[in-house]
Amino acid sequence: MFGIRTRTRRFAVTGGAVIATLAAVYGSAGAAQASPAPDEGVTRVMVAPAPAPVKVAPAPKLNTPEYARWYANAQMAHFGWKTSEMKCLVPMWIGESHWDIHEETGPYIGIPQTTPGVVNDYGFSESQYRESADVQVTVGLRYIKERYGSPCAAWEFWKAQGAWQDSADPNQWWGGWY
Repeated sequence: MFGIRTRTRRFAVTGGAVIATLAAVYGSAGAAQASPAPDEGVTRVMVAPAPAPVKVAPAPKLNTPEYARWYANAQMAHFGWKTSEMKCLVPMWIGESHWDIHEETGPYIGIPQTTPGVVNDYGFSESQYRESADVQVTVGLRYIKERYGSPCAAWEFWKAQGAWQDSADPNQWWGGWY
């Protein structure tokens, strides 16, 4: 906010409101002057450009693979990691579940393909886990933090256990945890 000081009044205005305020106080002739003369009662006028609007991408639709990746990226700092760790997490969890919260392979469920026992160990019920990408990502990241230290360390372990890249789809990886 910037102020316009007169000998008898002080007005707080922003950006384009300066001209309108000057017009209201001094009439249209006073408003047209960029720097009104001192005898009109204005000591000084300061105008700054309005700040550029900040564009924030909305969160993707809840519980979609896009949402799960968005949420995981948002959680990186919470776990003490840089967002560059996503380059390791993304292909690993594509290989596990395609980031699908409904994925099941034998006893393994959800995005990180964990068991109900691990879910319970982290304080969530199986039904909470099955219904929420947020819970699945949180459980998966906690497990990675405790067991491997970081997504890139987990990814290196995963690849060393025999994971292979699909030649038809370079984003698809198979195997890894056995």
